Amino acid sequence: MLTRRMCKALLDDDGGVLGFGAGTTGRVLGTDATERVLGPLVAACEVRGLAKVVEPAVTCLQKLVSNGHLVGGMTSEGLLVEQTPAARVVAAVVGCGESSDERLQLAVVKALLSFVSSPTFRVHGECLLRAVRVIFNLAIGSPFDAIQTAAAGALQQFLPVVVDRATVARQEHPNWSSVEV
Repeated sequence: MLTRRMCKALLDDDGGVLGFGAGTTGRVLGTDATERVLGPLVAACEVRGLAKVVEPAVTCLQKLVSNGHLVGGMTSEGLLVEQTPAARVVAAVVGCGESSDERLQLAVVKALLSFVSSPTFRVHGECLLRAVRVIFNLAIGSPFDAIQTAAAGALQQFLPVVVDRATVARQEHPNWSSVEV
């Protein structure tokens, strides 16, 4: 119950937990605040079978990234086992992708789309591949038509983002044979 209350408090933050009010965009969390926030949210995402706990945590992570509060990237490999905040967040959300709960599936689609398309939260490598795989699996295997449609739309939005990043990386580093996108 404590994790659920913490996630709800983060979603409805009025200046308490994060230090700034709801609706604020662009104020980046510091290292200490990031750790304080990610701990309970990642733990909530690891609770299997309790969508009422997991869904608010996934939604909160999505809002932190989409509002620019949680920024960062990964090492050049983009491995899921990294301990960077970005890798921890992506790993936590992709782990929720096999849920049978419709609301949680939608939250996963929204979160992964936000992560991949964010200009300040760089997802690449293994994390990007896992995000695409989870969305693809939801697009073809979800029992809910709305989720299949949303996931298919997310896949269509992923591709231009990845291609644009690859184009920019190639222009910035023309002699590199492999760069992170």
